[in-house]
Amino acid sequence: MFEIPFRSFRITQVPIEIRNLPKAFNGFRILQLSDLHIDAKTSTSALYRLVDTVNAEKTDIVVITGDLIDQRATQIRDKLEAFKQLERPTYFVSGNHDVYRGLSVLRNVLPELGIIDLDNRHIQLERDEELLNLVGISDRMSRFFNIARDLDAVFEKVNPDDPTILLAHQPKDIDHAHPRKVDLQLSGHTHGGQIYPFHHLVKLDQPFVSGHHRVDNTQLFISRGIGTWGIRLRFRASSEIPVLELQSSAS
Repeated sequence: MFEIPFRSFRITQVPIEIRNLPKAFNGFRILQLSDLHIDAKTSTSALYRLVDTVNAEKTDIVVITGDLIDQRATQIRDKLEAFKQLERPTYFVSGNHDVYRGLSVLRNVLPELGIIDLDNRHIQLERDEELLNLVGISDRMSRFFNIARDLDAVFEKVNPDDPTILLAHQPKDIDHAHPRKVDLQLSGHTHGGQIYPFHHLVKLDQPFVSGHHRVDNTQLFISRGIGTWGIRLRFRASSEIPVLELQSSAS
């Protein structure tokens, strides 16, 4: 019921049906890390244990859906070094705390860690000549820090005939996703409320607090994440590391 962050890592298996998913991507597995909030107090050994846990899942890719840091990246460089050990392609989009703590500095560090910055970009994942769009957008707060966030420009070259997964830190970005033919949005930010009953306050700002939802033709999955903010404690909002397995759906 009570949980101290980074003491243990709970993997949750989440099947996701995608309409007209290419056959080559049936069974494609995505591990989602979110809301680590790494700072000077975060245990370095715990981060290496986390990476070992992630590698053991042998997923196809890893995605980090924001709030990786809660201290300037250069000040916690020794802790971030753990991510060099990740064995799968890893993609990052920013959260509000990444923006607050110096996103430009973090972006300089990410390539050295082998992490691909997907903020306001898209790539096409290819398997057996079939394609899947992976799109990322920076956190909603980035506009207050002179960081461009033009969703029309981001989606301009995204082929709508291919399934699309959007990485967006805050769940309420679903308002931008479902009009643009996004099949699945992966988010974090909420910590599942972190300490009950604060999830009621989260609901005043976000459409959903955690779990798997559908808005029109777009699915939304919100991870409760791993770390904490403020009080280093969770209560009735356990941490999680979701592994999402894509499955074909005819309709």
